[in-house]
Amino acid sequence: MPDLKQVRIDKLDLLDQLSWSEDANETNTSVEDIVAHCSEVENLDSNENLDFIGRIHAKRGSGRILFLDVYQDGSKIQVFLEKNSLNDYDTLKKVVDTGDVIWVSGSPFRTAAGELTIKANQCRVISKCLLPIPFGKIKDDEHFSSLEDVEEQQRKRHLHLMVNPEEMETFRARSVIIRALRTFMEQEDFLEVETPVLQPLRGGAIAKPFATHHNALEQDMFLRIAPELYLKRLLVAGFNRVYEIGKNFRNEGIDTTHNPEFTMLEGYSIGMDYQQGMLLVESLLCYVSSQSSDNAFDPEKPFKRIKFFDALTGIGLPPDALPEESKQFAKRHGLDVDGCHYAQVLDQIFKKLVVRKTDEPTFFFDYPAETSPLAKQKTDDPLLVERFQFVWKRMELVNGYSEQNDPFLQRKAFEEQAKNSMAGDQEAMPIDEDYIEALEYGMPCACGFGIGVDRLCQLLLEKDNIRDVILFPTLRNNIRGEA
Repeated sequence: MPDLKQVRIDKLDLLDQLSWSEDANETNTSVEDIVAHCSEVENLDSNENLDFIGRIHAKRGSGRILFLDVYQDGSKIQVFLEKNSLNDYDTLKKVVDTGDVIWVSGSPFRTAAGELTIKANQCRVISKCLLPIPFGKIKDDEHFSSLEDVEEQQRKRHLHLMVNPEEMETFRARSVIIRALRTFMEQEDFLEVETPVLQPLRGGAIAKPFATHHNALEQDMFLRIAPELYLKRLLVAGFNRVYEIGKNFRNEGIDTTHNPEFTMLEGYSIGMDYQQGMLLVESLLCYVSSQSSDNAFDPEKPFKRIKFFDALTGIGLPPDALPEESKQFAKRHGLDVDGCHYAQVLDQIFKKLVVRKTDEPTFFFDYPAETSPLAKQKTDDPLLVERFQFVWKRMELVNGYSEQNDPFLQRKAFEEQAKNSMAGDQEAMPIDEDYIEALEYGMPCACGFGIGVDRLCQLLLEKDNIRDVILFPTLRNNIRGEA
């Protein structure tokens, strides 16, 4: 059996026999626009000339005619090639294969079955497809792809979207969601800014970082786990409201809700506390939902609000449980908390026993101070901090709090983190002297919040895996030549 790639390579010489039109370099006509335009016309004008570029997904016919199914940007149109109308018909018939990118110029008509078709008066192969593409079958208007391996779809997203053009809608919808996030933030007078992705200290969240080394500066650096400490420096500088949508990196496990490289929105506003922050986040989520899906949230039904320790009491952990009691409680529920300090134990209990049972949109608030080193303590109970998390459909989606703006208390919290680091906690924050110095200039009272954009897309688009809403998710290396 001949090598299919070589067969197609051999056809490249035939392409030189085809005449060329400079129009093929200049067209930017959308197939979607052509279809929309023709659908509005009852009697198509056979003298009208339309041209476009697209990829052949299927071809059929023999002898003196060929029909091609051509896709562009997810939209399909049928092309009709006839020997009597094309000088290069015989060569084209030998050259064109499924997968080829072609330029077509011709006039519209409808077949006896009523399908919009372009009768080509010119057709050129723009880019020859050298590899066979696993296009699926279409039966009863339903598309069946032959690229069924999920990891292969994620690894070769270009091929996945090529053979499943309807999947492009997922990423168009993601774009709509991000646009809605920006629109809301701008309407609320937040200024979009950019802060460093490459940072000299890891900070802004409790997580394990990716480390690297800058040769010219001769220093170790980290891919950011959060932009928080830089954004709050901008509040010190005098900005009222700032936000950033960007990539964060955390050297953690991969599962259906975690990808090491992920997109976050973080926003900060002076003159707000965490109660006002919850109201703002609720409005934001309702707005984005209304713009991008079938109103996943009911604006007439406020989100639930439950205190953190009330939630733990609800699963049987006494509110006055000591650290060792909490650890034994976690172990009885099958949680591996050996070597964990108190804050980590509570975090595991919350994530595994509370979050996983929370389906309705819910704010949990008033967290233990040990879990939140950057949050402001409650004035009536310094053992708690003014922090909230938003959980929906068993997933943590938003984290926010009243920001600690006292440099002395912030240093104390950093020092506690340093102790945890010395004890082996790889996620603990280091002492950031530059950030403390910024606080010493004075930062207004403020509230900040972070939203996992990938998770938000996953939930609004009802996808089972976070990788379904990330074009190129992180995967294990598949280097050719290795076993």
